[in-house]
Amino acid sequence: MKTLAPIFSIIGLIAIITLSGPVHAAPDLVISEMSISPSAPVKGEPVTVRVGVYNRGNQRSGPFVVKWKAGENYRNSACAWRVPGLNARGGRILTCTYEGYPSWYARINCMAKADANSEVTEQNEGNNVRKMRIRVAGGDGDSPGRSEGRPDLYVSEFSMNPSTPVKGEPVTVRIGVYNKGDAPSGPFLVQWRAGENYTRPARVWRINSMAARGGRILTFTYPGYPSWYSRLNTLVVVDPNDEVSESNERNNRKRQRIRVARP
Repeated sequence: MKTLAPIFSIIGLIAIITLSGPVHAAPDLVISEMSISPSAPVKGEPVTVRVGVYNRGNQRSGPFVVKWKAGENYRNSACAWRVPGLNARGGRILTCTYEGYPSWYARINCMAKADANSEVTEQNEGNNVRKMRIRVAGGDGDSPGRSEGRPDLYVSEFSMNPSTPVKGEPVTVRIGVYNKGDAPSGPFLVQWRAGENYTRPARVWRINSMAARGGRILTFTYPGYPSWYSRLNTLVVVDPNDEVSESNERNNRKRQRIRVARP
């Protein structure tokens, strides 16, 4: 029996290795580096972009696309590269020249994404994105932080017509946004949620800029609440992505309690 014990141990080890199966071979694409020159761009002036993409997996990747967005919430990418493939543990440096930001930003996130079109099956599909926060200075004296102060955005008014909506019937929403600060705001978003806990906003507006002591009225017709509610909080949020550096960051939300009637 003493002689057979080592043999059974070896057989058991072989069985464990066999049952565990072979090591999964697949590529794993990441953005290894990202930089822009100048590091603090000026509104309207060219920017040189440098993006590093790396395959830290154990298999060659095959073709894929890398995209760079000047702002993570911009609709279109500013630069796109077609990479024919990357060897395991191999990388590549990509460069382009962006024509220039259309506005100044107190802060904005630019973003690079590897395999932007999801062409490659990877070991880890959750590590393809890299973001970098930057500041874009004004080219004509309108940059944030100048001597006269900063913007301060808030919801100046909110109303619905009818004030008590009926389930399934259209509702007209009216929102006032005002900059009570001492500087123009630069671009920002305004969101309205039919219910504060709804997953998605019912309407999003893109405001290019707002002058100091200036405002704007936004309107929208909501097709109708899917259910009745004895009480529900509707919500407006100004600058939800924190694109604007404000003198007061705590007054960007306005809630209003409503009731949605049965039909």
